[in-house]
Amino acid sequence: MNGSLHVSASVCWILLLANAALGAQGEDPQLRARFLEGVRQTARKLDQVSVHAKGVNTQDFAAVSKKARADLAEFNKKRRPEQRMDPDKARTRTFECAIRGSFTLEKTRRRNGGDRVMAKNDAYAFAIGRSPGIASYGLEFLERLHADPATDRRIEEQEEPLRGSILAAWYVLRHPLSRLVESPWFKIKEVSAVRSEGQDLVRVDFDHLVDGPDRKRDWLSDAFLVCDPARDWALKEYGGTMSEGAVRRVTIEFGELVSGFPIPSRFTILTKCFDDPKTIRRTVNTLEILRRDVPKEEFYLSHYVLPEPNFGRGWLGPWVWYLMGGIACVVIGTILARRRKARR
Repeated sequence: MNGSLHVSASVCWILLLANAALGAQGEDPQLRARFLEGVRQTARKLDQVSVHAKGVNTQDFAAVSKKARADLAEFNKKRRPEQRMDPDKARTRTFECAIRGSFTLEKTRRRNGGDRVMAKNDAYAFAIGRSPGIASYGLEFLERLHADPATDRRIEEQEEPLRGSILAAWYVLRHPLSRLVESPWFKIKEVSAVRSEGQDLVRVDFDHLVDGPDRKRDWLSDAFLVCDPARDWALKEYGGTMSEGAVRRVTIEFGELVSGFPIPSRFTILTKCFDDPKTIRRTVNTLEILRRDVPKEEFYLSHYVLPEPNFGRGWLGPWVWYLMGGIACVVIGTILARRRKARR
């Protein structure tokens, strides 16, 4: 990348830091109490949101050092062509996502042209897929909820990035803002009123120094968040230093209202590498609202012409044959796609 890109990325970074600190008025104990209570109340109201959106995820580099280019060249030598990373080329993925209260759904397109649906309702989570040219879906994954805490946690971890795409204005890293403020490791340093672009906002400086190696992804030090109390404490930006030393900044642009809540039209993540501060990774998510109310039925297998599971019958219910058939379809589709590619 040329020198102007390095300069512009650095200028953007400085402006982000300056904007976050602009207009701070000092600690306000009453504002601290309002912030904490407001976040808790908003978390309960977010269960009213039902929306279906089309998303575009773009990943690239805002700046790349010579060291990063050399490291990527070595990385690419050991990878297949489709796995290689070009520092000058953005990687783009499109998807559809939907939520209805605690229900979640995501639709994605596979490389071979097939599609996949992953969803969670009040009873179970599932994934279904179909290969190109095949009309019916095959079951790929099915798990009962509320039967095993470890399974529930694993499914929750898988769905949180999806919920965080739609509700980015109330998510920090990969968890809801309400969960962050209730964490025993969440320590507020200061809560202050700030004014930015003619708006009265609230800035919270904090640390979240989690304990345990399995929670390092949630570590944040010298962190801050800026939220809008007039919009149910929706986040405008946040950032901090992560456990490995990388510095992350996230900015959120509000879009259309759904059930009174601003759904982000765009949010941008900038991550400055700890061991290579001249390299900045960038992720941009954009959302376009397709529907403001998603029928409950779309989160169940029967909507996709598959039988509903009866977990009381044990493992050898009729859906197990759909699972086997789905796996077979995926395998056959992959083999055919590779053969077509080999002929070329």
